[in-house]
Amino acid sequence: MFLEELFVLLNKGLMSDYIKIAENRTTLKGKLLFNENLKHNLIHKERFFTENDEYIVDNAINQTIKTTLFHLKKLSQNKKILKYLKTFDDISLIDIKKCEFSVKNKHYSYYENILLWCKLFLNGFSFTPFAGDNNAYALLFDMNRLFEDYVAFMLKKHNPNIKISTQLLKKHLIKDGQNERCLMRPDILIELKDKTIIADTKYKIINDLSDISQADLYQLFAYAIAFKVSEVWLIYPLFDGSLGYKTLEYNLDCFNTKIKLQILFAPLG
Repeated sequence: MFLEELFVLLNKGLMSDYIKIAENRTTLKGKLLFNENLKHNLIHKERFFTENDEYIVDNAINQTIKTTLFHLKKLSQNKKILKYLKTFDDISLIDIKKCEFSVKNKHYSYYENILLWCKLFLNGFSFTPFAGDNNAYALLFDMNRLFEDYVAFMLKKHNPNIKISTQLLKKHLIKDGQNERCLMRPDILIELKDKTIIADTKYKIINDLSDISQADLYQLFAYAIAFKVSEVWLIYPLFDGSLGYKTLEYNLDCFNTKIKLQILFAPLG
């Protein structure tokens, strides 16, 4: 979610801001800092220690984002992190304590969400809390999508020699000329040597058979017919009392088509 937010931000453009730059120069540019000039240039009359404002992208806000990416790189091998770090090549890293998490310029209000993410992550990397007001963060996830990803990950992990893919198949139930409606996209496709299995995940508590909805069964039957498979799995999360942790097996026999159905329960621990 952080990387998706960053993608949106980069498409809108990085913020430039006026930054005070103080350095020793061979030309008189900006405001002459007398004390610093005497300190550094007592014997270098050809130099001037000056300060001026420059409109650059290497500002504290963009530095905060790059610093967040830098720390996330240590935790994840996500290729997008490295890609975005290259986008920030001209921007400096800063100490976490110097990071800024608010934008005063309303023109760059689209930075607000990404800076909230930065604060969330960098709070975890910092040994001391940030000063100022503290906000509580809540992340809301679609549990059906999360459960689907979890089941697919565990299946792949424990079956490395079996081809398992997610949401690759796609068909539409209704075709009206060039228009297509009612998308059918099974969650998981398992390809064995002798057969192909479609698996669909549902994040529901199943305590008895009446908790298994007809809609779930109809959906799997439609998948089996549309994609011409002879076996389908319906996978629910395993909770205490979930039908005694049993795997249920049925034969769907309709329109002279026989399809094997297995109802499985995936442990969450």
